[in-house]
Amino acid sequence: MSDPLIADLRTSARWNRLVFGAVLAATLALAVLHYWQFWQASRPRWNGLTHDRNGHYEFAQHMALALREADLHTFFSTLEKAKVWPPVHGLLAALVLAVGGLDYRLAVLPSLGGWIMTVAFGFLVARRISSGCGNAAGIIAAAMILASPAHRIYGTDIMLESLGAGLTMLTLYLSVVARQEHSTVAWRRMAIVLTVLFFEKYNYWLLVVAALGIAEILQWRKAEWIAFTGFFRRAGWQPWWRGPLRQSLNGIFILVAATAAAVFLVKPAPLQLGSHAVSLYPPNNLVTLAYAILFLRLMPEWKRIQAGPALRQILNWHCLPLAVSFLLPRRLSAFVWYVGPLNRGEQEKHTLREGLDFYYQALVTDYHVAAWSVVFTALLFLLALLTFRRWRAGGLAVLWLALLSAASVVAHPNQKSRFLHSWLPAAWVAGAAGLATCIDRAGRSRRPLAVLASAAVTLGHAPGMLERGHASETGCGGETTSLLDIPDAYLPSLAGLHRVAVFSTVPCDQFVIWTHRERYRRKDAIELPVRGHAWSPEIAPMTSADAVLFIDIADDPLRTLPPESDASAKFGKRMGEQEEFHLQQQWRLPEHGCTVSLWTRVSASAVARD
Repeated sequence: MSDPLIADLRTSARWNRLVFGAVLAATLALAVLHYWQFWQASRPRWNGLTHDRNGHYEFAQHMALALREADLHTFFSTLEKAKVWPPVHGLLAALVLAVGGLDYRLAVLPSLGGWIMTVAFGFLVARRISSGCGNAAGIIAAAMILASPAHRIYGTDIMLESLGAGLTMLTLYLSVVARQEHSTVAWRRMAIVLTVLFFEKYNYWLLVVAALGIAEILQWRKAEWIAFTGFFRRAGWQPWWRGPLRQSLNGIFILVAATAAAVFLVKPAPLQLGSHAVSLYPPNNLVTLAYAILFLRLMPEWKRIQAGPALRQILNWHCLPLAVSFLLPRRLSAFVWYVGPLNRGEQEKHTLREGLDFYYQALVTDYHVAAWSVVFTALLFLLALLTFRRWRAGGLAVLWLALLSAASVVAHPNQKSRFLHSWLPAAWVAGAAGLATCIDRAGRSRRPLAVLASAAVTLGHAPGMLERGHASETGCGGETTSLLDIPDAYLPSLAGLHRVAVFSTVPCDQFVIWTHRERYRRKDAIELPVRGHAWSPEIAPMTSADAVLFIDIADDPLRTLPPESDASAKFGKRMGEQEEFHLQQQWRLPEHGCTVSLWTRVSASAVARD
């Protein structure tokens, strides 16, 4: 290699680091700006008593309080319950809260980190896969992500979307590095991050795995197909299939799996054993038992698998941790339900045209600065489809992630704009790589064209980068009130009470728990006699709590009572028929259609006054 060539490579490396440093610095500055904007107006974010946001924060808050009190039993038992929603995001938020204190404004920091990751690794992926003008591709991809209103607002939210998008882009980057550098260390890092993504959000992981798998298979030649079929022959599976009843574990597995399938199909009624009812449906424990038997049966085969360095890293650092995690009770059935067809939501079926219309509006209003930016994205993606064969190794997975994800969200019966969140940056990255690849074909004019294209895209989207983000599901549409007004009204009156039984016409358990816990720092002060269901005036007098709190939401769509029923009056009448509790105070919040009533136990009231 000649000395001038070495000098050119060193200059190029320094220039690449300088450009990336400038993009990262701009991203960090914008992150500080948007976090400050969130800190100034965070209350409207709480716009739904039953929103998932309450569950994510309550989960992290519970673990954080356990850590602050050195209550490891509560910490690990709470962590183990993270099945439908995996634990990574809540665990990170819990660590932040354990250090900084119980404040929901601190719990968004993992999401802010995820937003920074999405921009940074979006830049790096675009630069890596482009056949030329890589820095221009990176700047264009970063500009599109920075300008996205939804990505900015979810970057200061407690939802899982932002960190999920960041981990998705990091996984793509590491897969590109591993494929281009053929590094065992890079494959191991990709496998570890892919495992973390699994424990962040199952469907994000599934989309990435499908994209990586399809991209890999499409590049196979005859030798790879021979090696693939030989893998199964060498692994020693044939004795299992030839004689399934010859080994005891085989027969036990078939029996337990068949029983679980029968229970799922028949849905038997609970069995009454004395004073206890034993329910076999849903067969979650049977599924875990069947899987554990299968796991024990196949573990000896694991050591016999002959795999290359890349596959071995994926097997050891990704497949094995996932396989072990499914041994935890009910985790496998929760995973299968979440990514399967039974998780359909409560929305009615829609046509393909309706799905396209819905997500086009989401793209315009939530994820781009204007309709022209959506058209620009579509044109960029068309260039990606035309030029991907000239990309560097690893780029095909980025393209497939965008294609598979777009098809799946449009076809899925449940429609939410945030379903675009984790994979849309891949579409921007692919489009930026397509444009950069076209510019690279311009010969001597490519550098001026690359500078002009990256500057035009950045300046065109720059005004949006400074604005406060917004999305239809985040409570950031200019609201002037917050549902935090409700607990702000009654919480001061609960100061001297050690335990409060809460009834509500809306299943707002997690909202009630986290607001009380943030105010008083107590884990078990809220009693939920009918958790997740309507109030029951027959149960209220039987509670051992110091007080009874009744929350009546008149116009919530999830109200469990007919709107015409006067729930507060009926509950008050029933409570008036007993002598243990007396009505201490009542609050009416007409702006929220809410009435809150507090009954305190006579002895507890005396203690509170003292």
